[in-house]
Amino acid sequence: GAEDGTLTMLASGSSAAFAAAGPVLEAVAGSVHRLGDRAGPASTAKLVNQLLVGTHLAVAAEAVELCKRLEGDADVLFEVIRTGMASSRMFNLRAAEMLAGDFALKDATGVFVKDLGAVTEAADSLDLDLPVGRAAASSFRKAAGLVP
Repeated sequence: GAEDGTLTMLASGSSAAFAAAGPVLEAVAGSVHRLGDRAGPASTAKLVNQLLVGTHLAVAAEAVELCKRLEGDADVLFEVIRTGMASSRMFNLRAAEMLAGDFALKDATGVFVKDLGAVTEAADSLDLDLPVGRAAASSFRKAAGLVP
């Protein structure tokens, strides 16, 4: 994140604002994406990003649990998925920990509840179903102890 300068920053604003803020943005972000002059496009990109991050993480946890219950070889699974078509950055970042039995989200559960809540609110405003995103949001609410 911001502490080690690896954030991906999404922002909108005038050229002048970006020129003035550039050094600060670059100090905390590994990449800065300017998404236009008006408000909105950065928020859209953030919602789409969080839909993908949340669903990838939720399904990675399910895949790991399925492997364990089927008594699969966790090391082989990790290598096959990591190098194959099913690979995702979230799987690659979290699967080794999950395969070792650590399903804790390192205090990020609340962030996923918030972010996927924003995604589903946006979908509601557009009369868009998003069944996979809603299932992931439900999984994170359950993990946070917000629903039984």
